[in-house]
Amino acid sequence: MHKHKVLVVITAAFICLAVSASNAANTIYVDANSPNDPGSGTFENPFRRIQMGIDAAANGDTVQIQQGIYTGIGN
Repeated sequence: MHKHKVLVVITAAFICLAVSASNAANTIYVDANSPNDPGSGTFENPFRRIQMGIDAAANGDTVQIQQGIYTGIGN
């Protein structure tokens, strides 16, 4: 019976971890000087347009905009 309780506790902990990881806020990156267009919003491959970062964001996310000159549609 003791093994069953341990298994239940471990399973519950794993489920809680999985749920909180899926609800974690993300940071979306935007850089006017990114060599890629449009980019994917990651640190390594940021979006080039501010609007793309906003569109990709969900409640609780952060859109981090790098210094630069943003011109044209979507900025």
